[in-house]
Amino acid sequence: MKSRQKILIVDDKPENLYTLDKVLSTTDAEIIQASSGNEALVASLNHDFALAIVDVQMPDMDGYELAELLRSEKKTRHLPIIFLSAVYSDDYHIFRGYEAGGVDFVTKPYNPEILLGKVKVYLQLDRQGHERLRAEGALRKALDGLEARVRERTAELEDVNKALQVEISERKAAEELLRKANRALRTLGECNEALVHEAKESALLRRVCRIITEVGGYRMAWVGIAGEDGNKTVSPVAYAGYEAGYLDTLQITWADSERGRGPTGTAVRTGKPHVSRNILTNPAFDPWRSEALYRGYASSIALPLNANDRTFGALTIYAPEPDAFDEEEVDFLIRLAENLSYGIISLHTKCERKRADEELKVYMAKLEQSNRALQDFASIASHDLQEPLRKVMSFGDRLKHGYGNTLGEEGLDFLSRMMDATSRMQLLLKSLLDYSRISTRAEPFVKVDLNRVVHGVLSDLEVRIEQEGGRVEVEDLPHLEADPNQMRQLFQNLIGNALKFHGNEKPVIKVHARDAGQKEGAPPGSESFQILVEDNGIGFDEKYLQRIFAPFQRLHGRGAYEGAGMGLAICHKIIERHGGSITATSIPGKGSAFIVTLPAKHRGDRRNVDTSCGMCNVE
Repeated sequence: MKSRQKILIVDDKPENLYTLDKVLSTTDAEIIQASSGNEALVASLNHDFALAIVDVQMPDMDGYELAELLRSEKKTRHLPIIFLSAVYSDDYHIFRGYEAGGVDFVTKPYNPEILLGKVKVYLQLDRQGHERLRAEGALRKALDGLEARVRERTAELEDVNKALQVEISERKAAEELLRKANRALRTLGECNEALVHEAKESALLRRVCRIITEVGGYRMAWVGIAGEDGNKTVSPVAYAGYEAGYLDTLQITWADSERGRGPTGTAVRTGKPHVSRNILTNPAFDPWRSEALYRGYASSIALPLNANDRTFGALTIYAPEPDAFDEEEVDFLIRLAENLSYGIISLHTKCERKRADEELKVYMAKLEQSNRALQDFASIASHDLQEPLRKVMSFGDRLKHGYGNTLGEEGLDFLSRMMDATSRMQLLLKSLLDYSRISTRAEPFVKVDLNRVVHGVLSDLEVRIEQEGGRVEVEDLPHLEADPNQMRQLFQNLIGNALKFHGNEKPVIKVHARDAGQKEGAPPGSESFQILVEDNGIGFDEKYLQRIFAPFQRLHGRGAYEGAGMGLAICHKIIERHGGSITATSIPGKGSAFIVTLPAKHRGDRRNVDTSCGMCNVE
């Protein structure tokens, strides 16, 4: 911020100071008053003044003496001083005032407007003086900077002149490098185009070798495949360029032997590129040197063809001049070999996929036939197999009530065993039917409120919960896309098991959910939930965790707990159809927690996504 100018007024009479202050108040300057010469000197030490107005006639030190003292100090040497006097108005005193360093002499009484006009002139001169000093300082600084810049620029020009000589000599080398880089880039581009359009491996390899020699300007290129025979032979499968029978003389191996230590064998064995910068002097090229030099090969590079951390072959390229493969060109050729490897793998994958598609069609046909057979079985299980069992149970019941007295104790025992076995058979058939219907009678997915599902299940189990003296605590559950009937069956089985497998304590079951988030890399909208069903029951040893989800698997004998051992298998199949997972944690005697993970949304209707045979897990 720009500071205000200051005016020093000196007079031994307060009324004069007051009057002068009022006259000068219209300026923007700060007025500093002094009633004596000594006060004025002190003020000059503490302030920078643009102007001083001094009364001539003062006791102790008159205005002339004060002016001479101010002129003697470096700080105030150039301070403009206007003298005021009512007594000394003759020429002598006016001259003495100028001689003491004054710039003007005003007699009293003075005209305020004239005095104010003079003050403004001196204030303007002060401002201009300060601006001039600042300009001179800036100019001096600029000149110093300019001189320094000239010196720096001169030094730079000298360095540039020196560098220019080096640049001229390097430019030719750079142009040659650029030519090579462009050649390699064109080669890489056309090879990539071949990877896109060629549908057969043999045609792809021949075309790539041809591009390398015709576009890349190399002498010869060939592709060899590493054999897994005892000799570890590298067999040529494609080539282009001036070969003239050279490949027939190679007999290359990728074993660590004399014919395996050349560029091609080394690249296959190590999985890394290998450059022979000068075939004439490279001792590893001894077995092939004469034939190579005869055909004009002076340097070579062998690039491994890799797939799944395994080297299956090599691309070998020959140039007509020594040391032809600089670092940048090698990088381009490595990329070319990597792309070629990818292209070969892609073609193999397409062939394998085509083969797999054919096998899948056969499998799907068999699966469709199996599912039809499963539906036929379900029909048989629901009627044809159940009907004889119902008759056995009906006639058994008649026999017990109509002829129980004549059968005797042993006969009644046999009859009871027969009817128990028949009941178990009915339960097994019902469980198998429920298991198969998960695939054959699935419903489309809709928005399902799991809170309503669980409360419906609890309503069905109300009597059983009261009989067991149990308690089921349900927290807020999510809404998700699912088959509502299968969700009901899922919770019916899990809560029913928790009520069944309890110890001496009354069963306490907790059902709650938590956000399972989204798997890393999964598409948006693939969030999942985890629903936990926890109990304080008998628990189980976790080494049986996988076993409990298989059909007909029981950890206890038939006499200990009722059931066919299909409940958790049905749960597992339901969760599998919904694209989720189910697992459990448990401590024997402490209880279990079954953890169901389900996606919040599904893409499309999963009614028919289950491609497994409904009975494939039955042992």
